[in-house]
Amino acid sequence: MTDIVFRGKSVNEPNVSQEQESPSNEPTTQRDGQVPAAFTIYESATGKNPVGEYYGYDVSSKSQDSEGTNYYTDFKEIEDFFKEKVDSGEIENTKEAVDSLLKKYEKLLGIEKSERIVVKLQKMVAYLKFKKEVDEIGKNILKYGGNK
Repeated sequence: MTDIVFRGKSVNEPNVSQEQESPSNEPTTQRDGQVPAAFTIYESATGKNPVGEYYGYDVSSKSQDSEGTNYYTDFKEIEDFFKEKVDSGEIENTKEAVDSLLKKYEKLLGIEKSERIVVKLQKMVAYLKFKKEVDEIGKNILKYGGNK
């Protein structure tokens, strides 16, 4: 017969206070003394658009390039796509998860670092629109049944 031992809390273990535990789904990992904001509230928490920050571009509703093109709508379309993915639970609610997917999609699309930002954005927005349509078809097939 084997000896079974049940162990409780050790006297030497420090107590974990409620302040240290995070009951919410918001990430609380500390980096450089700061707590990163979740992707869905990143802009309101930091004042920066997370997609614009990924591309190294200061995004505001008034930002325009030298040709007068407004990138704000493109950045918002990309951001909205990823917010939908976060809301559906497909990806984590972190900026790092979104940055990772953006990098993956850029590689898939053959986007070079040397390309102009307008080209990068147009390729990404077109791909994400296509991906959204394909995902919707997949959901409808599951919803209404496949080949019957």
